[in-house]
Amino acid sequence: MLSTAFSTDDGSLPYNIRLGIWTNWSKGSVMGSTLTLTRKDASLLIALTAFFISFVGSRFWKIVCFLCHRYLSSSLTAPEDALHHQRQVILRNSSAAESGLWTLIQVMWAWRHHASRSAVRLLPICLMALFCFVSFVLAGVFSANISSSAGDEVLIDGTDCSIFYSGDASNIDTAHDYSIWNSQVVNNAYNYAQQCYAVDSATSMSSCNSYVENRLDAMRDTAAPCPFANDICRDNSSNLILDSGYIDSHNHLGLNSPPDERILSRQVLHCAPIKTTGYNTSYVVGNTSFTRYNYGPNTRNTGNFTYQVSTQESQYTRANASLSGVDYRLGSVLAFMSNGSVDQLMSDFTPIPQLFRHDADVMIFFLSGNGVLSITPIDDPWYRMTKPIDHLGVVGVNGSSQSYGMEIAASPVACTSQFQFCNSVSTSCGPLTNYLDAMIGTAPLFNTTEDWISQDGPPPTKFGSRFQWFVHELSWFPIDISSIVSTLGTTGLASRQSLGAGVQQPLPSNQWQTEVTGWWATCLAAWQAVLVERARGVQNPAWAKYRALPQNQYQRDMCYNQKVRSTLYGSFNMFGLLLTYIAGLLIIIISYLIEPVLACRYRRSKYKPYKYLEWTTGSILQQQRLVHENAGSGDWDQCTSDVPTTDGTLKLGYLDLSDPDHPRISACRETETQSRDDAKSLQNNTSEVASRSSLQPVAQAARTRRGRATFEHRNSQLNCRWGR
Repeated sequence: MLSTAFSTDDGSLPYNIRLGIWTNWSKGSVMGSTLTLTRKDASLLIALTAFFISFVGSRFWKIVCFLCHRYLSSSLTAPEDALHHQRQVILRNSSAAESGLWTLIQVMWAWRHHASRSAVRLLPICLMALFCFVSFVLAGVFSANISSSAGDEVLIDGTDCSIFYSGDASNIDTAHDYSIWNSQVVNNAYNYAQQCYAVDSATSMSSCNSYVENRLDAMRDTAAPCPFANDICRDNSSNLILDSGYIDSHNHLGLNSPPDERILSRQVLHCAPIKTTGYNTSYVVGNTSFTRYNYGPNTRNTGNFTYQVSTQESQYTRANASLSGVDYRLGSVLAFMSNGSVDQLMSDFTPIPQLFRHDADVMIFFLSGNGVLSITPIDDPWYRMTKPIDHLGVVGVNGSSQSYGMEIAASPVACTSQFQFCNSVSTSCGPLTNYLDAMIGTAPLFNTTEDWISQDGPPPTKFGSRFQWFVHELSWFPIDISSIVSTLGTTGLASRQSLGAGVQQPLPSNQWQTEVTGWWATCLAAWQAVLVERARGVQNPAWAKYRALPQNQYQRDMCYNQKVRSTLYGSFNMFGLLLTYIAGLLIIIISYLIEPVLACRYRRSKYKPYKYLEWTTGSILQQQRLVHENAGSGDWDQCTSDVPTTDGTLKLGYLDLSDPDHPRISACRETETQSRDDAKSLQNNTSEVASRSSLQPVAQAARTRRGRATFEHRNSQLNCRWGR
């Protein structure tokens, strides 16, 4: 079963997606560098990136603190107040901007009545902390944009790339297989058009978000002139032109390629209801009457007519008034032009001079009422349901009512179809003409020739190979409304939405334009599916013999560069991703190197010693050392490194809570023995001091009192002194 670009029932995609790094040429060679991952891996990368940015923020704040600390560091000869030193300690030990900000606010509040200009002195650093905090929070939040900025476009894995090619389909089995494949393609395109080409539907339905463009827009002129000789159109000023404009193979069809490798294509459809008077005849076979329409001889038989159908009278003659199962009948004929003449092998008829266009393919669509009635006249120039059918009333509407049928056996609308191809590099275009001549006439613009385009082998040039592969796929894909109508039949009529039990509800006078526009939408939807289905390849194993493979690397590259859209995968902008991680790693490296570098410079040349040593001794562990050392707790090593140390057996001071409102660190010794030896030594020192009282009576008395106080205090703290 052929699948379109829509998600399947289980939410998966009907094709494999290429993972890894690729270039989305919609964004350029630099900004378009894209990394595609599975949704699970993409979520992990987003989470990792957010964490990484948070860590970078903390290291950036460390750099800011270091620079501010050195800038505010004063010399030894210029003492500062406590607020200054608290600010320096905060800068030295703040691990994150938010914690530093909160501590600074606490300090600012505590000193509001005690220090001069405390708010002014702390506010700049508070603002810097706030800026860093907010900036990196936002950076973390918007880190998801690294993914969203890349969009939801992904590449199909073109490993199975191929097109369905059945040759001339002269074999019955081949023709049958092609018919099945063509029917699936057309019906998928029709369903997509019904969902996504209706007004306001393309932006609201998730099923319309598979192709790079939800829909292809077209110019619509509902007051166009007659596309043929004026005497054959029913009206010369209310006809229809539908122009696709230039469809870019990259922007509109998703063939990912740089600007100098893109192909522009265009289709123009010009339609008008045509006259039947003078172009129809009656024909009787046995007891059956037919109406034949003569717009050119049919190439499928020897009859000198274009189309035949049961007469209008026989269509509306029934043995009873039951309308159950009654439906319209829709037929079509097509004339392919090539080099100014009709291609007899591919065409259904040869147009008469009034319909002949050497620069366009010609098609006629015949609508028959086939017994369908209307309770009101319908004056649309194609439906033409204005003939009263007196002998058949519509039962159930006020008992019985007047009904109307089509005036004629078959009402024709004729159309011309033209194509044009352009080279995006030179902005030169080939002729706007029938498909075969448009394809051949554009060949020189792509550095190739008519012979290379017509044959199976690839041209030797890159652009020529790409163009050949592109137009060959279009040739076999049903992108013209003749293929659409012949496959869908009456299913493609919009009027059937208001048709029930053989009764047609009222229709507007331009209903025929609505019908043609609906076929056109299906045609454009088929255009969107062309390259996607080629990259996906023919999947049915029974159709393996119809797989036409790319014939050189240029064509294979096209297979591996087909874009679709999917939210089942995550794509990341590589420029943003690399910028984030490179800049972040640079900040991290600087934050970890700045201290060792300045330490090395200090050791070599004593560069700005006070600034360096104030930063070094301001760390938490060095501040702890200073407290205990000043309290008399032993000897310390590594006093200018990150971690100061002592003798492993030394016991530090304890928290003295003799004054709960003013806790202090009290010194203690390592062992009881050492404590007692210290006490004895202190007593001896006291006696020695007393013996010298005659020399220094005042100083001796003061030191004696201080020594006794210390001795008594230490004896009162035996547990501390004994290390308990």
